[in-house]
Amino acid sequence: MWITVMQTQTIRRYSREQIIIGLRQIMPDWTGSTEPFDADRRIDEHFKTIGFWDDLDLIDLMWRAESFFGFQCPQADWEEFFGCNLKTKDEWEAKAGPRFTFGGLADFIAERVEVVPLEPASVLGKACDAAGAFRAIETVARQLRPGIRAFGPSTPIRRVFIAGRLTTFWNRLRWMTEEALPPLRTTMVTKLRWACCAVGAFMSIVISIFAIVTTIHAEWLGALRGLGAALCAALCTVVIYQLLARADNRLPPGLRTFKDLATAIAKSPAFGRTA
Repeated sequence: MWITVMQTQTIRRYSREQIIIGLRQIMPDWTGSTEPFDADRRIDEHFKTIGFWDDLDLIDLMWRAESFFGFQCPQADWEEFFGCNLKTKDEWEAKAGPRFTFGGLADFIAERVEVVPLEPASVLGKACDAAGAFRAIETVARQLRPGIRAFGPSTPIRRVFIAGRLTTFWNRLRWMTEEALPPLRTTMVTKLRWACCAVGAFMSIVISIFAIVTTIHAEWLGALRGLGAALCAALCTVVIYQLLARADNRLPPGLRTFKDLATAIAKSPAFGRTA
């Protein structure tokens, strides 16, 4: 089967709205706030409103943006955007303040992110939306997992992506499609998986502290037993976590295979749109 991406509607860059949707996805885990914002909202004013301004680390913001959207940018470009080299508050307000909005940040990111075209593909000379959407899925999958094995439209999504990788993959597609895809579900197994991580980490810390204390008192045999118990606890946690991760079906109803996903993406408002 000959499948090629059609060149008549090449997307040159993501839209401001697509990137802002992605920024909204970042905020809850980072700041603990779901306070809404739009393109015109000043970044500093927003962080002051949610009580995060004093905790804001621009290096952390840079890292989160680059890792979430999948791009790398010289620090000098970030410093220019943030106005780090401006010496006075008045100078900063005049030169950097007007662009220090979520819309300005979205434009900055959009100029640097490699675009995955959401457009029809040509199948034997005929335009096919689902085939184009599947090509986009393949591209995103390879961006996130460079050594990923080939998969087809009928492949179950959870055979390729589970746990944190599924979350990253799904979030990428959600902002690309302007949230045309529903969010992943939080199931009882998901909560058990999170609890498993917390309990395993706690047990490892407690047992490690015990090992350190016994070592201080020159009880080497007790220290070795403590370290062995800590390793066993960590290993058991990893095994249980992996079992729970494979059993955890967080996918929305009706989206089981990559074909289901491609069909949904082909119906999104961002599909086939130039920017």
